Amino acid sequence: MQILLYLTIFLFSWSSPALSNLISDAKDLLNTGVKFNWPEVRSKSLKILLEYQNENGTWQRANLGSGFLISSDGLFVTAYHVMKFCLESQKEKSRFSASVDCSAGPSAIRYKAENGDREFEVQIISHLKEVDSTNGKDIHTPNEIIKHKDFVVEKLKNDDAIRFSHWDLRDFEENKINLLHPDADFELTPLLPPKRVFVVGYPKDRDFVISEGFLNLTEKNSRGISLPTTRSTRQPTWKAKVSHWTQSGESESKTI
Repeated sequence: MQILLYLTIFLFSWSSPALSNLISDAKDLLNTGVKFNWPEVRSKSLKILLEYQNENGTWQRANLGSGFLISSDGLFVTAYHVMKFCLESQKEKSRFSASVDCSAGPSAIRYKAENGDREFEVQIISHLKEVDSTNGKDIHTPNEIIKHKDFVVEKLKNDDAIRFSHWDLRDFEENKINLLHPDADFELTPLLPPKRVFVVGYPKDRDFVISEGFLNLTEKNSRGISLPTTRSTRQPTWKAKVSHWTQSGESESKTI
């Protein structure tokens, strides 16, 4: 059976498509027989921390979730809902070349990102409106989780000499999602046989874990492709590839 390691910022948010078991240390991961290792995946992941002042003026800290490094110079992605306190004054805007400092200033809250034993200040460089990201909601149905664009692109504020391990991203391809109908419903069917998958990160109020489970649903048709378009020619569609490891330890790609 093929063993996949998926990187996703919807960490542990899938309920019905996958059944999971948490792996909380390197020994447990070794016992699964996979070829990737604990230090490798942890070095590419971030713990997103929120520091805030309580009513007595004392600074406290909370773990809000995960970030995933996507370049050697410190670019990373995380969820919009994780960064919503920093984006409170920007929630009516979509910005693709921004510089929103989430770690400095007179605010009573500030964000930090932890990578192993190192800690960094962060700044947001790209985000959508709140309505397009989370629609202002804290709890979502699985269908809403899939459709919302709940992510932002950020950068670690660091010395340019520092280089980071990171997840490889593949270019988008066509013929998967109709861009004229981004809200089209998924048509899910059983995936036989199920695929063994691993999701990594820092769930809220937990240390680094890997979730092991089986993906048991797949999409029957490309989402929205069968719907009529409003123009004379069908618009470009896309699909994405993500890196994964097979049981042999070779790096391959998976279309999603």
